[in-house]
Amino acid sequence: MTRVSFMARIAEIYLRIAYRNLTADEIRRRIAELEKETPAPYALPRSLKLSSDVSEESVCGCQVFRLNGTADPARTVIYLHGGSYVNQISPFHWRAADRLAKSCGADVIVPLYTLVPYGTWREAFELVGNIYDRCRAETPDRPVILAGDSAGGGLALALCEEFAGKGAPLPDRTVLFSPWVDVCLDNPDIDDYVNKDPFISPTLREYGMRWAGDLGIRDRRISPLFGDLSGLGPLTVFVGTKEITYPDIMLLAEKLRDAGADFELITGPGMCHVWPLFPIPEGRVALRRAAEIING
Repeated sequence: MTRVSFMARIAEIYLRIAYRNLTADEIRRRIAELEKETPAPYALPRSLKLSSDVSEESVCGCQVFRLNGTADPARTVIYLHGGSYVNQISPFHWRAADRLAKSCGADVIVPLYTLVPYGTWREAFELVGNIYDRCRAETPDRPVILAGDSAGGGLALALCEEFAGKGAPLPDRTVLFSPWVDVCLDNPDIDDYVNKDPFISPTLREYGMRWAGDLGIRDRRISPLFGDLSGLGPLTVFVGTKEITYPDIMLLAEKLRDAGADFELITGPGMCHVWPLFPIPEGRVALRRAAEIING
């Protein structure tokens, strides 16, 4: 039996209580309710204590935050938050971005891309592509790292494939935490993980279908598992062995190896989805490892 920390066990209990998985019908009703609302501008929670300097700007009509971990940044990290393409950034994301800013001596740029049902992958590609091109142009000697978790990790990988397909400069490294690489979530091996995962369920594909807009959900821009995985630059993927995305990430690893990719897989035994973001011993170790990778 895999040994996990006491805090990791408590975190799993919390997740099972706090996050009730919705049925497909409930998700469709939630989307319908969201469509009736006008999204308000995001404001950092007053209770959130960050050690980095934080600034905000507007890019492509979206809010973009910058966390400065040092007065003289050595690198830039573009961090794409998860949340099934429907949920706004959480304190867990902010604290992870803050720790990366400090431990990597980096500018960490956090774009709040437009979420379902108000936008699709198209707006996100335009926003992040704009930010990425500007970083390359304004600080050409500074490494640019693309990072993301869950849905944000899937978006980051899809963007890498887009850059490679266009012959554009690639990120100096891409770091992904439990990336959602196939929004279909129909891998038959997922059935073995549904009860193990305290956090997410296959019904999330409903959000993925809305994220796809007029594309099929197996399009590489939606599910990068089906894209060209060669020539993406150095790539690191973290995955827990108790999450439903584990089978698809194992398939991703197999395809990356077959493509001869510069790729590292870091597995968290007994860990659930996006565990590096949680305030548990295993999460802190994983985030330190991510910082070491980013620092080169």
